[in-house]
Amino acid sequence: MARNPSGDAERETEDSACDVLVVGAGPAGSSAARAAAREGAIVVMVDRRRVVGVPVQCAGYIPALLLNEGRVDPDVLVQPIRAMKTLLSGSRPEEMAAPGYIIRRDRFDQGLAASAEQAGARLLLSTAAVERRDAHTIILKHRTGRRLRVKAAVVIGADGPRSTVAGWTGAGRPSLIPAVQARVALAQPMDATEVFLEPGFRAGYGWLFPRGGEANAGVGFRPLPGVT
Repeated sequence: MARNPSGDAERETEDSACDVLVVGAGPAGSSAARAAAREGAIVVMVDRRRVVGVPVQCAGYIPALLLNEGRVDPDVLVQPIRAMKTLLSGSRPEEMAAPGYIIRRDRFDQGLAASAEQAGARLLLSTAAVERRDAHTIILKHRTGRRLRVKAAVVIGADGPRSTVAGWTGAGRPSLIPAVQARVALAQPMDATEVFLEPGFRAGYGWLFPRGGEANAGVGFRPLPGVT
């Protein structure tokens, strides 16, 4: 029985095969898995998280046109959005039409994953793609230590900005900008998202996205060299 670098015993590797292996059960991964399954492919989709969509890592806005791409449970929608305002110090606010909705992103993601399963895709949670043996052989590892060797004709990397799959292809890792977001109370209702551009937000911006009586407020920017 093999042991991982931490010294914990790993269970023997099992074998499986599929037409399409999708790594990551976010909107991109679930949509790809659903489309492939609907065409009759044998699809396996994996996600390292225990619950799809948790933790939430976005401000929660989707354009209204996206609702035309598939059925969205009304319970997912928090409030409609009319426009987006852009604010820059020393300038008048700019507003553009941006009809859409603030959503419960975790439930939105879970609905997409469920639709992929309904189409026939197999979903494995708490499971990470940890090794690429060759172009079509991927080693998966469950949080319990159980390992699964999967032979897949096609591997789709939908595992986020720090994509392991992208690293296997030689695509490299992107330069990421740190950001932080918090839930805050609103003094009055809002029907527009707000984006803040400031010289201090180097290569980034701030945002305020309303969700009923609250809002998702955050900022992301590239720190100055030498500043951590």
